[in-house]
Amino acid sequence: MSIVTVTSQARFPGSYRSSQAASGHDRPLGNTPDTMAPVTEWGRGLEVHCRMTIRWEGFLLLLCGAVALASGHDGVPDSMAWAYLHTATGVALPDPPPDAVIRVAGSPLELSGAQFNAMVDNPDWFPDDHPAMPDVVAKSRPAGGIACADCHLPNGLGHLGTAVLAGLPAPYLIEQLNAFRDDLRQSAERRLHHTRKMNIVAKGLAADDVIVAADYFSRLPARPWVRVVEADSVPRTSIDPDHWLNRALGGALEPIGRRIVELAENEYRMSISDPTSGIIAYVPIGSIQRGDSLAHTGTPQRAACTTCHGPDLHGVGAVPGIAGQMPSYLARQLWDIRSGSRHGDSVAPMREVIRTLKPSEIVALAAYLGSLQP
Repeated sequence: MSIVTVTSQARFPGSYRSSQAASGHDRPLGNTPDTMAPVTEWGRGLEVHCRMTIRWEGFLLLLCGAVALASGHDGVPDSMAWAYLHTATGVALPDPPPDAVIRVAGSPLELSGAQFNAMVDNPDWFPDDHPAMPDVVAKSRPAGGIACADCHLPNGLGHLGTAVLAGLPAPYLIEQLNAFRDDLRQSAERRLHHTRKMNIVAKGLAADDVIVAADYFSRLPARPWVRVVEADSVPRTSIDPDHWLNRALGGALEPIGRRIVELAENEYRMSISDPTSGIIAYVPIGSIQRGDSLAHTGTPQRAACTTCHGPDLHGVGAVPGIAGQMPSYLARQLWDIRSGSRHGDSVAPMREVIRTLKPSEIVALAAYLGSLQP
């Protein structure tokens, strides 16, 4: 029997804005890739599987990835295409073998590979760390009714490509679910998988489910989840079939350019929905300082973010906090609002504020906001 043990030892190389110690949570969050110990038959199988695909994956990256980054679609310009990962250029990690044993350090739960593969919804590794999940959050339903926790995790912090929901105001969450339901909330990139999925999910929710789900996530504590790192070079990547970025094998680097590159701190741990392994976001050097200025002082033509979202950017009333949010998510929402893809009463004043916002300024704002304590 092969054993896959996922550790929860925390090590953060370099400097970062979010302080784990300040989170008030005694279980480490956001571990780096080298803290995992999957030197197992399954781990070796994953490596062999990926190495077998690296040649065609590299070709696809050159052919498809370059096209995706060089040409926009619908309302997405070339300079924002990095934020809309709609077409896979790589392969998904294979399922664990049936006889593997899957654990997350500190969790009482232990699953075989067969049990893990047979699960409809993701495992809840730490059920005592959050309130009891209502069915709409914990259990998927027919006809596209995916459980909220499958993407946003039971702690509300979320997988790559999603949003941090923990601690957002319930009225705001209700408004957004209704906007998804009524097709008022669309993506500027019509091929984007996550937005289309949310439209389908929201249409299948009863009014009571919307209220219950919003109440659940609003009561969860917001905690540091994203580590923002300024860099001029980043790991070479491919787009996973689930529409996030994975590191290419070999440790090759490439210039970051004018984009944000968001990765799981540990891809294996994310693949088993480990809620203690977070996100790393690489941003261009100088982005955080520039974003700080934009958020707090604005420009003569544009109000500062603090005007509506509060002096600490943690939100005011039903206006959501944006500090510590996923940077790529923030970038997409800023462009979706600016381009007219998102509608609604609360969106109209926002569109007026950001109508002249440039893609380079969106990168800077998303980098700065993601670097803050939530």
